[in-house]
Order: sequence, then structure tokens, then C-alpha cells
Amino acid sequence: MKPSLKNSFFFFAFSLLFLAISNFLAAINRGVLCPLLITLFIWGFPSTYFRSKFRKIIYKTNDWKINIKPLFKKEIIGLFSNLYPDNNQYIRIRKYYRIYLIIYLFLFLIYLSYN
Repeated sequence: MKPSLKNSFFFFAFSLLFLAISNFLAAINRGVLCPLLITLFIWGFPSTYFRSKFRKIIYKTNDWKINIKPLFKKEIIGLFSNLYPDNNQYIRIRKYYRIYLIIYLFLFLIYLSYN
């Protein structure tokens, strides 16, 4: 079977997920499960809502499958530039998604410096 970029991505994603879960379980075993880690997990739940709304606007679809497809290029361009300047919903959701991601980044950096 010929290796593909898609297979490599999924292998990389599952490797990161396994690493995160093993670190989480190790923290539980050491008794170091900090409130910051719990905050990171709780803050991660709204990402499904924001990302879904944002991706549906970017890719101009209402299909639920857009949430599980690994399409990133147009999404990243839409996050950092203005793809649809006349679409007020896009501008509003992009602003909320940016704020959400900045807060998530700060929480993650604090967590990394804490450990």
C-alpha cells in the first residue's frame, strides 16, 4: 500500500492523542491533576461549536461532514485574512473564533509553563 499524506496525518494525529492521554493518565497517577488542566479540557468543548460555524461559512456548506474533514488551508487563510468582507456573519464568527483561540493558546502556554 502506498503511503499517503492523509494516512500520515491520521497517524500523526493519533500519536499526539495517545501522547496527550498517556500524559494525562500519568498526571492522575502522580496526583498532580491540576485545575488548569481541567480548565483546558472544559475550555476545549466550545471549539466544536465555533469551528463548525466558521468552517460552514468558509466552505459554504451546511453539511455536517465538514467538521470531520481535514481541510485546513482555506480555513487558516480565512482566519488570518478577510475572505468575505461583505459577510457580516463571517466577520462576527471569525472575531469570536479568534478570541477563543487566543484565550485557548494562553491557557495552554500557562499550563506548559506550570508543569
